[in-house]
Amino acid sequence: MHVNMFLVQLLLCRRMPLLLPSELFPWMIQRGIFPEISKEAISKYWKHMKACKSPIGDMSTGDHLPVYVWGDGAQYTESGESIMVFSCGIVVDEKRTNIFPLFMCREVT
Repeated sequence: MHVNMFLVQLLLCRRMPLLLPSELFPWMIQRGIFPEISKEAISKYWKHMKACKSPIGDMSTGDHLPVYVWGDGAQYTESGESIMVFSCGIVVDEKRTNIFPLFMCREVT
């Protein structure tokens, strides 16, 4: 999938690659490289969300894998140019090592 990026200051339009979790996870599962997450950990997470009366507590019957999307930026030149990287990960991953980059974009300063 590609999305259009518009840089208003430069009036430049580019097609940039974008990887969606809904495409990435099945691809990883088919190749046997998706991390093993126990059904018990997933069920425990949703029970906790429901017990805490979280707004997302009723979004699952307890079997959906909870994931997060996260973005972080960093300056990479002395003149102040920076880049943003957007990733996703698995909420119930105890190791917190399974972070999957989705896309990145340069920030216009």
